[in-house]
Amino acid sequence: MTAQESTWLKRFGGQEENIVSSTVLTPAGDMVMTGSFIYGDGRMPLGNVTLKSEAPADFRCGFIAKFNAEGQVIWGQVLRSNRFGSIEELVLDTNGNLYVIGRFHGILVFGDQTYTENSYSPRHFLAKYDASGKPLWLKYLPGELTAEAKLCIDKQDNLYIACSQGKPSGNGIETRALVLYKFDSNGALLQENLIASVNPSNPAYIRDIIVDANQQPIISGQFMNSMKIGDQLFEGRSMADCYLVKFNADGAVKWARHVGKGERFSSIMDMTLDSRENIYLAGRFANKSDQIDLVLRINTEGEQTQRFSVARNVDTFYMGGIAGSAIKISNKDQAIILAGHFREKVAFGNIVLDSQRGENEYDVFLTKINVKGEITGVIQSNGDGTSSAINLGLTPTDHLYLVGHTLSSTFRFPNQLATKPTSNWDIFLYKLHIKMLETAEESQPDPGNEAEPEPTEYQQVIIPNIFTPNGDTKNQFFEIVHLDLSQNNTLVIFNRWGKQVYQSKSYQNNWEAEGLAEGTYYYVLYLEKESKYVKGWVSVVR
Repeated sequence: MTAQESTWLKRFGGQEENIVSSTVLTPAGDMVMTGSFIYGDGRMPLGNVTLKSEAPADFRCGFIAKFNAEGQVIWGQVLRSNRFGSIEELVLDTNGNLYVIGRFHGILVFGDQTYTENSYSPRHFLAKYDASGKPLWLKYLPGELTAEAKLCIDKQDNLYIACSQGKPSGNGIETRALVLYKFDSNGALLQENLIASVNPSNPAYIRDIIVDANQQPIISGQFMNSMKIGDQLFEGRSMADCYLVKFNADGAVKWARHVGKGERFSSIMDMTLDSRENIYLAGRFANKSDQIDLVLRINTEGEQTQRFSVARNVDTFYMGGIAGSAIKISNKDQAIILAGHFREKVAFGNIVLDSQRGENEYDVFLTKINVKGEITGVIQSNGDGTSSAINLGLTPTDHLYLVGHTLSSTFRFPNQLATKPTSNWDIFLYKLHIKMLETAEESQPDPGNEAEPEPTEYQQVIIPNIFTPNGDTKNQFFEIVHLDLSQNNTLVIFNRWGKQVYQSKSYQNNWEAEGLAEGTYYYVLYLEKESKYVKGWVSVVR
């Protein structure tokens, strides 16, 4: 099966608003997804299964579902609350059991047990399902009211929960402390440790938690103004700063770091570890108006050793424009797989992504970055509404699952299209092979008898990966920025089957895909002055 043949795009939802919160992949290649839905008629179409809420349609309803490798639902069920309910975190143990963190308000039926919660705020819980989705047990989180909670699991099936807790205040919760809990696989509390005390004038938040092979949990988050972890005081600004803290297995703080110190804005959205247990932070770390860091690498002692940056439109406000939101490390070659969202023009190496969205709307990007920090390939979504990436999964067979949300009625990735009229968020699930992110590594169709291109990352020219020849004069032509038109630069275009559809021996930025259908095409560009080949792909969208 080729990389193209193993690719598909699905979307889920009906009249309701749908949110995906977390996903995990099983060793067999199945995916388990959690999320929630609200509004509509109280039903959520999930491919071949329809889920029905037991609460009124204007109350949120949590769900958990398992998909096979073709995106078909194996089983799915709702959180059986008569009022509010949501499932927000998910992990998988070594026996295939599932653990979730959720919230509910009102009456909740879980297995053969009934729980009632009519207090000020929805109650957070930790629950366990078996591999077939059967509810096993549910336990309330300890401590005060919980505002947010993040979950991870170690190789011995111990559970770690980092949460912000506090007391009722107005219409919300006033956070007073960030706390780390450790449980065994039966939900018994093993450890409780303070991450940091919090006060209203210096708020702090949990963003993610992971654990290394030595049962040492690592927690990331954000703070404003100042924050004290152990004996370290971090001084920030009124805008968000980031922190990263690593605990020893006994619960003592090993080290704490002020991440992105001196940047104009920092935000951590996801974390992962490589085979050497370096920490990778995905988010946005901005200091220059024309550049933003999407990934920071931190070694085991908390020192920053690498960062990955992209260039962007200088008119984009430094807090917006682009962010990395999901990250994985390939076990095969330790490459970074990064997904996120962007708007306007952003340059990944010599490939420029261009969003057609409005001021506050985004498209999704997905890229692979090798161990040298070089882009091997990048793709983007396109549509008529905003979209966002939430989670990534990577299988042992090098298949990727990208999960997110879209408000687009016409939503597409290269060679994949999913359409449905919508005014609320739908969930999308995109499966592809990692070779689609290896345009510099012979992943595209064979260009025939032309001179064989050599992989290269050429920085002087900027080559877009989308243009829209629809007659409105905007992005009408495949325009290569900084291309010297006085040179005999040869451009050859092929369709997805390797058939040549265009050739110019002195390209003048004038190809408009006349007579060709929408889709993905592959180019070989020979730059005469540099005596170099550049190859890649471009999407034609009309």
